Amino acid sequence: KFHTLSIPQEEADRAIASTDENGIVVFPCGAGKTALFVRAACRNCRNVLVLSYEAQGVLQTADVVLQETDVGKELLCVYTSEKRSRPNRLACFMCATYSMFAGTTVKQSPSTKEVADFVFSARTVWDLVVLDECQHAPAETFREVVEKLKLNSRRILGFTGTLCRSQLGADLAERMRRRELSRDEATEQYFRFVGPVLFRRSCADLEA
Repeated sequence: KFHTLSIPQEEADRAIASTDENGIVVFPCGAGKTALFVRAACRNCRNVLVLSYEAQGVLQTADVVLQETDVGKELLCVYTSEKRSRPNRLACFMCATYSMFAGTTVKQSPSTKEVADFVFSARTVWDLVVLDECQHAPAETFREVVEKLKLNSRRILGFTGTLCRSQLGADLAERMRRRELSRDEATEQYFRFVGPVLFRRSCADLEA
């Protein structure tokens, strides 16, 4: 079913495929973000890492990969606090939560530390890192994960239904107060560490 896209999905898919740069796709919840990043992951990628905010998102992505692609169980690595499989070091499609690799390594178990070493190693080159629900990525410990992944990733794509944060930092807040930036412009600058917005559609756009 992922080969039959809606018109907005086709537009987003073209925007993603038209460039190799990092960036963010803003697409309403329920409109098919998973289909978009799974399609992106299947384009000439050997190693793919999908980070979700909650374990449920990890399991949903893993199910989609098994059902809708020819990625077999031997290549799929699911890594949450409750379900942990070992990554395939030759080719790997890993689904994990941000929190599994966030914060200090002192509290990590030996097995988690081993997997974290694999994830961040210079020898592991991620062809694509997907930040699902990337509105959570600026959280201090999660941003640290993203910055570390930049060192060994060819491309990072963030996906979210709502690109917003209640706090954007003192500098951006001051520029908004002086009306140098709109709220949307300030938000895009705040998320610039992930990349620019490559595609944006709202619920109103889809309804229209």
